[in-house]
Amino acid sequence: MKATLTFDLKHDQHAFDCAVNGVKYFDMIDEFRQHLRSLEKYQDLTEEQYDLVGKMREWLHAELLHAGIADKF
Repeated sequence: MKATLTFDLKHDQHAFDCAVNGVKYFDMIDEFRQHLRSLEKYQDLTEEQYDLVGKMREWLHAELLHAGIADKF
């Protein structure tokens, strides 16, 4: 299966950059998500740090749900 995307770079530079770098963006989000989980699970955090990491994980998950891509992670 093939797909061809055509961009007018003068007007669509951002969309082009997103299409070209989408895998990098995906990998970075997944790495960040896993890092937060690792901090929460394996690091000796203070209660405040633990709460902050938990809130960050919850926020990230909510944003992924809102974007309709939470099932991809």
